[in-house]
Amino acid sequence: MLVENLSIGRVVMHEVFQRKDGPNVVPPSYGKELEILDSKALSHLGMRITDALSAQSKSIEMRIVKTEDASVIGTARRLVLATDTEFPNISNHMADALADAQKSRGIPGGMLLQHSLAKIPKPLRG
Repeated sequence: MLVENLSIGRVVMHEVFQRKDGPNVVPPSYGKELEILDSKALSHLGMRITDALSAQSKSIEMRIVKTEDASVIGTARRLVLATDTEFPNISNHMADALADAQKSRGIPGGMLLQHSLAKIPKPLRG
């Protein structure tokens, strides 16, 4: 996949924990507000995303099955439409979905940076 001119808008940071013994999910630690990243951090995050989506990456291809409002796709749809005030709370659903999807104790925890793309004005057509 070719990714060009990636411009990151809003960012919220959540922590997803490794599962303990048993089937119970360890609840994530939710970011409560938008992160303010300087230009160097935004550039680095953009490069990490671009690298992860590049043809040489070891990313996994997936098929999206669930598309209802409570699904990850539904949450992504709500995030795109969210105000800055709504964005952190709605993004909690992504952290919950990741924690729930990690069925094995062998999968490590980590940080989830939920982001949106910056709104770039469309060029005027003459």
